[in-house]
This record gives sequence, structure tokens and C-alpha cells, in this order.
Amino acid sequence: MSTNNCSDTLPAIEKTITHAQIRRYANTSGDFNPVHLDEQFAANSSFGRIVAHGMMTLAFLSEMMTARFGVHWLESGSLKVRFKRPAYPGDTLTTWGRVTDRKETPDHTLVKCDVALKSFSTDGSIIYDTITGSATLRIPLPSPSTSLSPAKAGVHLLPSPLNHIRHSGESRNPSYPSSLDGKE
Repeated sequence: MSTNNCSDTLPAIEKTITHAQIRRYANTSGDFNPVHLDEQFAANSSFGRIVAHGMMTLAFLSEMMTARFGVHWLESGSLKVRFKRPAYPGDTLTTWGRVTDRKETPDHTLVKCDVALKSFSTDGSIIYDTITGSATLRIPLPSPSTSLSPAKAGVHLLPSPLNHIRHSGESRNPSYPSSLDGKE
């Protein structure tokens, strides 16, 4: 049984990329490619300037999915994405997503979403999609012998706590490492 509900939007999370955030990500990930850290090297690269780590920006989409689906995303979520353009220090990135399909099986609900990471210039105009793709997760249904109510067993999708989350220094999502949240 498929129940398509395209009106279920995911919470937008906005972050501005900083040099300090990129350095912290490099230290955490071990990715010290000079295109992310050395201005002179990056200026002579095909990018023309320092670029943010792609996996760092991809984590913003996972943060959006965690904000909406909680532990179900962490336990079963997967992303299939295309990196379309790089993100640069100073860019403001905003997550976008919507549920495109829900399909119930005997033991879980399969949820599919379209997702994107959009880059905005300092004046707020959309420049481009940085990342586009899809996300999939499974939400387990309670077993017939379980005495839990469907809501306690996680059958229902978590409510979207905020329609828009703006990060301007400290992470408001406990599942997102505070060392990578852009705080100077």
C-alpha cells in the first residue's frame, strides 16, 4: 500500500560557511586537502578559492533528516545525492526537503524524500543548488505482540518541531556535533 503525500515539507536548516568551520571539519575528518585550507593553493585550483568539504555540507542534509525523523533516520537512513557545485566560505546554505512517498509493508513504513542543499549569496538571492538527491528511511511498525501504542512504537512520523531553524553560532540540534556548527 503506497500513500503518497507530497505536502509534508522537512525543516529548513540554514548555515553560513566559515573558514573556522572548515578548519574544524578538516581537524575532525583528517581531510587536510589544501583546496580547503590554503588560500594560495586554492586560488590556483579549478575552484579559484577555498571550498568547503563536500561531506561537511552533506552533513547538513543529514541534520535536517535527523531533525524530522529522529532515531529512525539515524538507524536506517540513506542518501543518494549529486554534488552539483562547491560551497565557499561566506555562502549561506539552506536545506530543503519534502516527503514524496510513504509505503507500508508488513513490518515497516518506507519513507522517501526529495532533498537539496541550496546556496545563497550574502544578499540572499539563490545562487544554485549545491547538492540534490533523495533520502530513504524505514520506520518500524510495532509487532502484533507488542503492548506499545503505535505512537510509542514509532509508527507515526515525528512532528516537525520548527519550520525553519537558523544556526548563527551554536548548534541547536543535539545530534549535530557542536564542533562543526560554524561557531567562531
